[in-house]
Amino acid sequence: IYNSIRSIITPDLAAISVVFIACSAVAIFLLDRLVGLDIFLKSK
Repeated sequence: IYNSIRSIITPDLAAISVVFIACSAVAIFLLDRLVGLDIFLKSK
């Protein structure tokens, strides 16, 4: 992917980026439901 970005920018790269962002959002949501991320988000 990095070499493609360096040479030419296509909509395919944007689509891959959206998929990565969506997978990250789903992973964070699932971790929040399973473990509870509110412990890490509370300020001291």
